[in-house]
Amino acid sequence: MRVLGAEQPHFAPKTYWWNRLLQSDVFVIMDNDYFNRKHWQNRTEILLAGKRHRFTIPVKHEEGLKVNEVHPVDTWGKQFRRTVHYAYANARFYEKFKAEFCDLTFASYENLADLNMAFIEWGISAGEMEPTKKVILGSKVKVESAKTQYYVDLCERFDCNAILVGQPTVNSYLDLSSLKKSKIEVRVQNWTPSSYNQSGVTKFEPNLSMLDALFNDGNLMSSIKGTGRDYIIVK
Repeated sequence: MRVLGAEQPHFAPKTYWWNRLLQSDVFVIMDNDYFNRKHWQNRTEILLAGKRHRFTIPVKHEEGLKVNEVHPVDTWGKQFRRTVHYAYANARFYEKFKAEFCDLTFASYENLADLNMAFIEWGISAGEMEPTKKVILGSKVKVESAKTQYYVDLCERFDCNAILVGQPTVNSYLDLSSLKKSKIEVRVQNWTPSSYNQSGVTKFEPNLSMLDALFNDGNLMSSIKGTGRDYIIVK
């Protein structure tokens, strides 16, 4: 069974995003999907003073733009470095990753998708993830269909016979009968985050940014791996 995952490029993605990548044989990052302020394309969550803190990158935005057409406001890097330093200066692995992290925040990016991909590529490397997954940009695939047909066309393109999605995707637009007709199994992520030692808290806060896992735990793999069956098959 070859599993396809397709996700938008989130900013410093939370651990559930990485678990979907881990469970997929082919993982399409939809950098050409439409920008939505309600999604995690320009937001992430970290631990600050022992509490969940949402950081949002300010962007220049107009209706109807795609993620690779949205531009981050230049001041985001300075603000983010300061916030992350306050949050993780005492974390066990902060000094190990500090220089690489700062390099990413000092760099300039043509658009939001490029910025997010820089963090994702760093996560794959710094997180000591095995490079066994086929990670592909949606803009390079050039599949023009949408919603359910998009998954069908991607499965055909990459010889996959199952898709891994979140429950909101199933609830909002997936046509399960069409997928069944195409003999594509639908898997819904059902993953319980693995705990690790977090600086400044007594109770584990799950599903935070990749930065929380890197600075506190030293890698991503231990925080995103699961049982190997972290999904429910939709009948």
